[in-house]
Amino acid sequence: GRPDVFAHAGKKILSLMKEAGFRMIMYGVESFSNKTLEYFGKKINKEDALKAINLTIGAGIVPLIYIILFPPYITRKELIETVDLCVEQLFSAAEVSITSFIMDLPGSEFYYNKSLKRVTKEYLIGNELILRKSNYIFPYDKQMFNLAWDVYTNYPKYEKKFKEYYRIQHVPGRVYSFIFFDIIYKKLGLKSKQKRLRGILRNVIEDFR
Repeated sequence: GRPDVFAHAGKKILSLMKEAGFRMIMYGVESFSNKTLEYFGKKINKEDALKAINLTIGAGIVPLIYIILFPPYITRKELIETVDLCVEQLFSAAEVSITSFIMDLPGSEFYYNKSLKRVTKEYLIGNELILRKSNYIFPYDKQMFNLAWDVYTNYPKYEKKFKEYYRIQHVPGRVYSFIFFDIIYKKLGLKSKQKRLRGILRNVIEDFR
């Protein structure tokens, strides 16, 4: 669903959807930074997104929020703004699903910007031919690039530590975003925010054990 549609026409529609048996609505929010949303060319703002989320929760339907963590022009301030608001939504019984990076797809505005940082991937075709293509676009900001690269290359290690710490065998989809938020808070030195996040996480893990 589009957050702006439900923000402006939502309360009555949402109550009818609840009566009809809807249990979850997926919202492509992408970011809780208005500046980032403007870069994306999105026709929504964070205020509309938050209103739609609150109305959805109020109607008894779970909002699943889709977020892109590391778009090309993200800054430290904008990343923290988005992660903080994601954590607030987790407190409010919403779910958050994340995509780390923008895929480098022909036709997008970012595809033609050669100044952006890209990660290439090699594909073996047959036994000899190697196709090398740009796979993801990474943040332009140096600090955000380093953080994104760390998460990209070391995520298996972080997930392993996470499983060992909480004594679980696998990571359910609804917990996946917690790991990324925990890493970001830790790497940015935001210890009090990391501690608060882990308080929510303990309750979530107890729910699915």
